[in-house]
Amino acid sequence: MESLAEVGARRTEILDTAASLFAASGVRTSLKEIADAVGILPGSLYHHFDSKDAIFAELIERYRVDLDAIAAQAMADVDADDGRTSRERIESLGTALARCAVRNRAALLLTMKEAPSGIDDDPTSSADPVPHAIEAAMLETVRRGVKEGELRSDVDPEMLAQRLCLAMLHGSIVLLRDGDLVVDDAAGMRCRFLLDGLAVDAPSNESLDASPARAAAQRVIDSWQDVESDDDQRAVLLRGVARAEFGRRGYEATTIRDIAAA
Repeated sequence: MESLAEVGARRTEILDTAASLFAASGVRTSLKEIADAVGILPGSLYHHFDSKDAIFAELIERYRVDLDAIAAQAMADVDADDGRTSRERIESLGTALARCAVRNRAALLLTMKEAPSGIDDDPTSSADPVPHAIEAAMLETVRRGVKEGELRSDVDPEMLAQRLCLAMLHGSIVLLRDGDLVVDDAAGMRCRFLLDGLAVDAPSNESLDASPARAAAQRVIDSWQDVESDDDQRAVLLRGVARAEFGRRGYEATTIRDIAAA
């Protein structure tokens, strides 16, 4: 007869195996496939879990506990005098979330779908894409960055915190387990993408026009050709100006007023 330690080890092995199979093959993976991968009979698996939903629930609970621990540490770090800047704290929290997403890829994928039966009021369900504790920890870290002048004073802290969390969690599930270095590099890059767009001093139009990104956009614009007839020169002009403004300011930031003024 198995001891309690052996039973616990077997449950962990089943959960780890199920997580790998769900992440690789989807939630349609059967209990028999899980049992075969573990090396036990399907009947033996039922001694530990009475259904696939029970495995789902425990995987999501492990994910929840992992996130809660990260959130608690991040909240403790907000006011810690450890010499780190707020940007470094944001990147550190983002990296921890990315690692969590990779560790719990199957559970995260499950929470992006309909919550399994038997999991009532699940805070990680698709109705609440970012668990409250994690978003609160990121929000406090962002607010400190604003207070210290590392982020723009007019930034929306709530929106930025949520986008950082979503980018780290949902954006990291595509990463394979190639080691922490790959995950850390990707997480750091995503954080910088979001934070560097919120510089304290906005760049001038002159500096944007002289940037390599603007030159690359212009090369693409120059490769486009208008096929309209000579009778539609005004439309051709408007499109040409719009392309130039999109290349200079970006599509999201360009307004009709900007195009008309140009």
